[in-house]
Formats: sequence, C-alpha cells, structure tokens
Amino acid sequence: MKACMVIAGLILISMYDQVFSDDNDSVEKVEEQSLTSELVNLLNGTYFNLNEKVCQLQRKVDAIERVADPDHQCECNETEINEFKQAVSDELNAFSKILSGFENQMRLLQNEQAELRELIGGGDSDEDASTTTTSTTTPAPRVCYPGWFSSPEKCYYVSSTSEKTEWSLAISRCTAKGAKLVEIQTDKEATFIMSRLPSRVGNTDILYTGRKRNDRDDWVFVSNDKMVDTSVRTWARGNPDGGSQRCGCTRQSNNFLMLDCFCIGHNLFYICEIER
Repeated sequence: MKACMVIAGLILISMYDQVFSDDNDSVEKVEEQSLTSELVNLLNGTYFNLNEKVCQLQRKVDAIERVADPDHQCECNETEINEFKQAVSDELNAFSKILSGFENQMRLLQNEQAELRELIGGGDSDEDASTTTTSTTTPAPRVCYPGWFSSPEKCYYVSSTSEKTEWSLAISRCTAKGAKLVEIQTDKEATFIMSRLPSRVGNTDILYTGRKRNDRDDWVFVSNDKMVDTSVRTWARGNPDGGSQRCGCTRQSNNFLMLDCFCIGHNLFYICEIER
C-alpha cells in the first residue's frame, strides 16, 4: 500500500506541474480565478479516480509477483494466473481511458483559456501585431439618484421646502451631494427644467442658481468663472437691475429666464446638478 500511495502522489505532482506550467503568463485575475477553479475541480476528481486505479493495479501486481515467486507455495493453477493477468490488463485499459479523458479535458480548458486571452487582450496573432487599432469606449451615462430627474446631459435635484436656504448654503448643500448649484446654460435647458419642477415649487417661488456678479460686474458661472452667454441665455425683463443683488436666481412666472437676487436674508429653493 505504501508503494501505491507513492505512485499516486507522483501522478498528482506531475499533473499539477503540467496544469500550472503557464503560471508565469500574464493573464487577467478574473480569468485566472475562473480557470484555476475549473482545473482544481478537475484535478480533484481525476486524482481520486487515478489513485483508486493505481492502488488496484498495485494489488494485482503484488498478487502476480507472489504467484510467480519460486519460493512461494501456491496451489494456483495456470488458469488462475491467466485470470490475474487479464484483470491487470483490464485495469490498465480502464486507467488508459481515464488518462485519455483527462487529456481531452485539458485540451478543452486550454482552448477556453486561449479564447479568453483573445477576448481580454485582443489576441497576439501576426495580424494583430502588424495592425494597430484605436478604439474609443464611451462610458455609460450616470444613473441619477432617486428623487432626481434627468436630461441626456445632467441629473437635477430640486430642494424640498424644509431645505430652503440662503445662496451660499445652497452651494454647500449641493457640494455635499457631489453636485453643484445648477448652471443653466441656455433658455432651452431652462425650459426643460421648468417642465420637470415638482408641485411644491409655486409659480412665483424663486430658486437660486449657480450664477454670480463678479467684481467687474460681469455675470459668471460659479464653478468656473466663465461668463454667461447672453446669446443663448436671456435675462428677464428689467433684469439685471444692479444694486446689491449679486446672485443668480429664476422663477416660473418669468419663464425661467435669468433674474438677479439678494444672496443673503432670504431662504429660497435651489437646484443642484451633476453631469452625466
């Protein structure tokens, strides 16, 4: 039985080396984990089958050696010896079939590994080596959070009644959401937002936006100090009216056109935006 276990161990070791001889190849982790799992399962099942077959063969060989030993007193006749030989031959055939099946499985796994490498790495054929192809992957648009609404370009959040606040704090609250105070670029965007406002925002309710008047009296967007393009974004009638109203706002009764508002002293609705 000791010899049986040694033989089985040698078989397992040689197979392990064969299977993992490509460990030095650079392959994506997810591929390696998947293939390793399959190979381990295959090795485990094959090991137990081979171990049993090797032990059976060893027992048969031991029996034949005892029969063939001239010092061994055996009442076995030639028929019994031939039966032993046939049994060993049958076991060898079974063992051969198992090995053949194992080799087929190895080939299938190697083909699968090659296909995965082709998909992950783009292959290493001569054609690939001589041809450089540049592909651009377009990232999937951001999925807007619950309670937000979306356009193809942005996600929007309208504050609740209890969140109404001054302009500077509105900026901070949008920032805390990973967003910014809405910067309405065009009248078209303004019309879209107005069409999606929740019912809590009344027709005359004022909403803060991400515009401000800088020290040069230019109206710019808060995030980048870029000047508002008045060719595509229109001021409401009578605005801007100067004075100390230095922050941007809007409301439905003015068709969501631009208004200038006081930055402090008034708690108003506000809108946050995130680029998709």
